[in-house]
Amino acid sequence: MNKSDFIYIANSLLEDAVEKVAIDLNSEPKKLSEPSHTAAIVSKFPGLMNRHWGGAKFGGCFIHQSPYVNFKAKNRKRRCEVGDLLCLCKKTVDGKVRYNATLFQLKVMYGAGSH
Repeated sequence: MNKSDFIYIANSLLEDAVEKVAIDLNSEPKKLSEPSHTAAIVSKFPGLMNRHWGGAKFGGCFIHQSPYVNFKAKNRKRRCEVGDLLCLCKKTVDGKVRYNATLFQLKVMYGAGSH
């Protein structure tokens, strides 16, 4: 599988995770905070990836807020979080175990039609 196919499938499955969380939230009386919403997505995404790829094992870590990256912009110090979800993949290829990782930044948008 080439890189663009993988990215397309991973994005599609991430959208599926977002939709599953949105469905769960519609049945709950309270609105989740952004970190809680993101953590709920993180809990669903690796399982969707595992069901799609039988030969690879995916896992995820919720890393919201920490660690931070410090940088300088327009002569001012700035900082931002590295990401929200670190997704790890383990696969054996030609008898060798290989690992890959992807870092996702998730944002919650509130408003009509958004989750």
